[in-house]
Amino acid sequence: LNAQITQRRLAWIEENLEPMLRKYSHLPPEEQAYNIIFFDHMRINPDHVKMTRISETKIRTESYSFCPYLEACSLLNLDTKVVCKEMLEVSIKKMVKVIHPKLEFSRSYSNIRPYHHFCEEYIEFTG
Repeated sequence: LNAQITQRRLAWIEENLEPMLRKYSHLPPEEQAYNIIFFDHMRINPDHVKMTRISETKIRTESYSFCPYLEACSLLNLDTKVVCKEMLEVSIKKMVKVIHPKLEFSRSYSNIRPYHHFCEEYIEFTG
């Protein structure tokens, strides 16, 4: 499943990258990735995610949006800490690398739903 999700996401990003980079050319790479992934790809309502700049090269997100993986984990009695790490994290890491090779994605597994009231993630420009 991880491979299928990654393949689907990478196909989308490769197909849509050029117009998205033009759309967000006024933003630094980490904010470009945030906008492309959260709003253009996942179509998250901007009211359901909060982005905070925590350094010159790093942003932090708090996601409160509907998440089909959170719902599925709840219904199937699965742990989001395992499912999100094993099935979803790789695809997002690869997407940010396509957007810019010096971007890094990470997620806080201390602050992840349903254990916390939001999912906390980071995108950092490392170069």
